[in-house]
Amino acid sequence: MLYEKSLYPVVTYPSQSVMANGAVGVLKNVALQKALVLHTPSIKAHESFEKGTSYLLNACVESVASGTQAELNTVFDTHLACDHDGVVAFGGGRVLDFSKIVRQSLYYRSTNYIESVGKGKPNIRLIMLPTYPGSGSEANGTASILMDGRKTFFVNPTFMPDLIVHDLKFLDTLDERLVAHAVADIFTHAVESYMSKRSNALVKAWCSSVFSMLNEFDLEQWNSKEGKEKLFVSGYLAGMAVGVAFAGACHALAHAYEMISGKSHGQSVLNFCKANILYHKNKSNDPAWNTFLELYEKLGIGMFREETDVILAQKEKLLSLAIEDGVLRTDSLRLKQENLEVILSLL
Repeated sequence: MLYEKSLYPVVTYPSQSVMANGAVGVLKNVALQKALVLHTPSIKAHESFEKGTSYLLNACVESVASGTQAELNTVFDTHLACDHDGVVAFGGGRVLDFSKIVRQSLYYRSTNYIESVGKGKPNIRLIMLPTYPGSGSEANGTASILMDGRKTFFVNPTFMPDLIVHDLKFLDTLDERLVAHAVADIFTHAVESYMSKRSNALVKAWCSSVFSMLNEFDLEQWNSKEGKEKLFVSGYLAGMAVGVAFAGACHALAHAYEMISGKSHGQSVLNFCKANILYHKNKSNDPAWNTFLELYEKLGIGMFREETDVILAQKEKLLSLAIEDGVLRTDSLRLKQENLEVILSLL
């Protein structure tokens, strides 16, 4: 495994994955003796969560409320002496990212996890059970944590999980609005990765598969076995792509909007998704942007975008935060603040 930075995009894969209704049952076979279970608060009462944790004897269970540096420090101090042999994460992107950094910190016995990059993969096993399909965090070696109120991103091949469990039953509690938010994130991951300056043939192949699945996705019929499989698979592939090629202007604006408004990542991405496509379509000769716009309209997710005056309530702060976001460096176009202003004018 490569641990040092490379001039070329490097793809790192998880060891194993399982997808099925009731797939949480595989936890009975993981042979962990003292796991640390991290979960999003809302999933605690879910039948599949209770079933999954029942297989993890002697486990410690912690709820992850915000995914902040302070919360990391608390979990680290509480569990450093516990000699956990695994970290098991139930949740969306925030919890999955948090679990990557917790595993790293416990193994190296320090929350200065940046220094552990390049030291090899921890022997504490990491198992991820996504309960929301949008982030694709289970599929890549990137992680974010809130530091001083801002999402801070880290890239480390040792963040990859040892096992991913996609249990379709975890999606049963979603509604059409939350699914639309997830689809917006999946779609934008694929669009921005496909057009990224770091993209390559492999990334484009993953993204093309995502577009094909989304082209057949029916938002009104999402709560079927086929619909839930498409959500998890497309989210996974788009997560792999964005982990290699990174994102662009839509995500820069979304990250800034999250900080200002406190709205979810999926809602924030959806707010800027169409305007971002329109801007790049107008600036580029690549016909792919026309295809992206057509697919966006076909998905029918635009009805869940917030009103423009709500989005632009703190326009200047939004712009100042977005222009500092590192993902702008991988956007297909070189963007400055005046370019982001044009994107906002297209809302």
